[in-house]
Amino acid sequence: VSTVNHLFNFGISPDLIASELLAVIAQRLVREICPVCKKAYKPDTQELRSIGIPDGQRTTFLCYKGTGCLNCDGTGYSGQVGLYELFEPNTQLRSEIAKRRTTHDLKNLAVKAGMKTLLEDGIKKIHQGITTIEEVARVCCAKCPGCGKAIPETEDICPFCQYWLYEVCGHCGAKLEIEWQVCPFCGTRKFSKE
Repeated sequence: VSTVNHLFNFGISPDLIASELLAVIAQRLVREICPVCKKAYKPDTQELRSIGIPDGQRTTFLCYKGTGCLNCDGTGYSGQVGLYELFEPNTQLRSEIAKRRTTHDLKNLAVKAGMKTLLEDGIKKIHQGITTIEEVARVCCAKCPGCGKAIPETEDICPFCQYWLYEVCGHCGAKLEIEWQVCPFCGTRKFSKE
């Protein structure tokens, strides 16, 4: 979904994006658990929090990890597998793209329309015993500087404590790091918060 915002930043008209964008696929590679030394275990609360799983789901969550063997050179992993997210804009999403809505808003609408996120695909592959919590957390989650909870890397605002992870340029709508004083996409200076 963030690709839409990148296209805005390249100067492509929101109307053109809305009418011509057919689909966007995101991919992240994670290491696959070695099938020879794979063992089941119950994850602790901290591990589950690292991928955004609430404490209440701990009892139903079974995970796997490799213990290390000759087949995997003691790493517990053998090979890689992809995590995928497919964004296919429907009529409502096209309308919102034309209005130049934020990545956060578009993602929420896409999820409501049935899109499975990278994190959801990762959690599914954890359940299937294909990869580990650590691998999914590494590629799909970040730690909020405000509250320390795991959040998907695509979020602009922490859903738990409302900490702003990024700012948005008032001129072009590009995602800006909090520390940046000038938008690198359009050159607009950030206003002082004093």
